[in-house]
Amino acid sequence: MSSLTIRNKVTVATSARAKNVTFDDTMLHCELEDGRIISVPLVWYPRLYHAGEEARNNWRLIGKGLGIHWPDLDEDLSVKGFLAGGEGSIHPVDRYVQFQGSRVLVADRRDE
Repeated sequence: MSSLTIRNKVTVATSARAKNVTFDDTMLHCELEDGRIISVPLVWYPRLYHAGEEARNNWRLIGKGLGIHWPDLDEDLSVKGFLAGGEGSIHPVDRYVQFQGSRVLVADRRDE
């Protein structure tokens, strides 16, 4: 089993594999092959958060379950990322805010 150390704080297994994905109103639930269920807030993943039920439910496993792909949304997420909780990279919410900010700047430039 391989592992990942995040900022020298936490070591998580990186060989965990997804088996199934479900959603409720606010959370994404990823069932792993070993029986664990990881639940993460949908707001962390803006494409999924704003997607309709049909697009959310159109997913497939990639890398033998190491990741999940949503073809309608052009979104790929990894089990390792779920387990890491967003540590070690830009948090998805921050990324979304940065993206929205760049869109506002572009819109402002058009108004000039």
